[in-house]
Amino acid sequence: MKFDITFGPFIGDSRKIVELAVQAEHLGYDTAWITHDPLCDNSWVICGSVGLATNRIRVGPAIVNPYSSSLVEIAMGVATLDNITGGRAVLGFGPGSKKMLEESGLKHFNLMKTMEHSINYLKNMLSPSASALKQKLQKTIPIYFGCQSPKLLEHIGIWQIGGLVLLTPPAYGAEALNLIHQGASKTGKQVLKSEIAASILCSIDKDENNAKKAFASFIINIIDYLSPHQLNTVPLTTNEIEIIKNEYREAGWEALPEKIYRLGAVGMEDCIRTVEMLKTVGFERIKVGSPLGPHKEEAIRLFALDVIPHFK
Repeated sequence: MKFDITFGPFIGDSRKIVELAVQAEHLGYDTAWITHDPLCDNSWVICGSVGLATNRIRVGPAIVNPYSSSLVEIAMGVATLDNITGGRAVLGFGPGSKKMLEESGLKHFNLMKTMEHSINYLKNMLSPSASALKQKLQKTIPIYFGCQSPKLLEHIGIWQIGGLVLLTPPAYGAEALNLIHQGASKTGKQVLKSEIAASILCSIDKDENNAKKAFASFIINIIDYLSPHQLNTVPLTTNEIEIIKNEYREAGWEALPEKIYRLGAVGMEDCIRTVEMLKTVGFERIKVGSPLGPHKEEAIRLFALDVIPHFK
């Protein structure tokens, strides 16, 4: 199995992210993904800094969208990143969070048609044999489509590209992978299994209560951006989520129901169980993301030294 890691604004500032990415490389992670969140630090700038500070680990934004950036700019950005890193660039692409875009004054439109056009354009532009870019590409740059909805998951298989499948909860992994297989079967082709990453929210610490506290603080801040379809499988309804947020504001993390922690992998044993479950259903790549844990350097080290060895 391969293991990727995501860094974003909840992890630290840009300099801190570069430091943590260097640590992740030393610990053997395969890819460092930098979140591309509207109105936050620009992922392209951070990716370039990470690329120059590292030698082996792949690096890329996750995920850029065609509503806040033009396709030309996206192709230029990842091609430049690939040249800077000596061929280590990857591209996380997708529609982006509808709610985040709206907060930035942007919105989705013609979503499926826009995604179809975008993927075809980028596959063409990021292939050395077909690219119209004036920059010379040494290889085809991998595209990973980031999404949560059933229809888009199916299209990962149809488009024959990589996937960044955000699983909230991780137990949705089997259904998500089945949808990708359904899409691939419509084309008569196989799923690119090694390029489909199960993206999980992770919080790890030697003290499980500290891990739960860090996860609670993070999930309360981002739960409104998650897929209602996946949340309903927990189940977590919109009304219940509002109650939970109020309980957190009034009484802190200890007031939260246990099922809120099912949205990620929390604590050492749960991380191992979660990765084992995802491996069993067919994933060959795991991407761990925020909050990682209360102490970021320690969390990255613990996952690398105490979780990953179970799967090597």
